[in-house]
Amino acid sequence: GRLALFENEWREITSNPKVLHAVSGYKIPFISTPPARPFLREPSLSPIESENCDNEIKRLYAMGAIVTSDPSEDQFLSSFFLIKKSSRGIRFILNLRDLNTYLFPPHFKMEDWRTVVRLMLPNYVMATIDLEDAYFSVPIHPSHSKFLRF
Repeated sequence: GRLALFENEWREITSNPKVLHAVSGYKIPFISTPPARPFLREPSLSPIESENCDNEIKRLYAMGAIVTSDPSEDQFLSSFFLIKKSSRGIRFILNLRDLNTYLFPPHFKMEDWRTVVRLMLPNYVMATIDLEDAYFSVPIHPSHSKFLRF
């Protein structure tokens, strides 16, 4: 979570508690605390899937998106799988479906180009930002990292 490296700068530009809490270490908004799930069945992967998975985990580790951790009795393990990206790569997916049952789902609507067109006025300037891997920048609070293990 690189955002934590810039916590002081964030404090200079905002006093919004939600933003500052996320920058200092995001806590998952549970309705109720998930029970421990310290064990999970190993996935059955073909040799090529296993190699792809190993490579993707190494890539995520090298970029600091994942870290190694010692097992604990109160951890919550989730399964994972790989999908092909449209850009001819592979994406590692942590399957949080079971964990999500302990969360209140926030309202979210993915906007599309029609919304952008409605917002445009003469002489407006617009830009796009590639947010691929951006969510890796948000640090997870240490007390909640036990819920995001695989």
